[in-house]
Amino acid sequence: MVSRIAALVCCVLVLLVLLIKGGIDAAVGGAILLLIPFLIIWCAEGLSDYLGGAGRGVITSTSPEWLVALFGWGFLIGAVWHLFTGLPH
Repeated sequence: MVSRIAALVCCVLVLLVLLIKGGIDAAVGGAILLLIPFLIIWCAEGLSDYLGGAGRGVITSTSPEWLVALFGWGFLIGAVWHLFTGLPH
């Protein structure tokens, strides 16, 4: 639950900074980029229980929820890094 709230706060703060620094176009682009990592963190429990087809392979066992959330945080931090390195100073 703490991870979900932290991800929400992080995304909202990033979008506010993008809106102030880069305008509405930057904020919309940032929202699109942050959506997937945010959803991975928010839905880590459901994603960790997934069994079935995945491209060419098959997922035959569940994953730990913390590991799925950790991957989501990695993607979120990478997305934030990408967004802020391209902003004008």
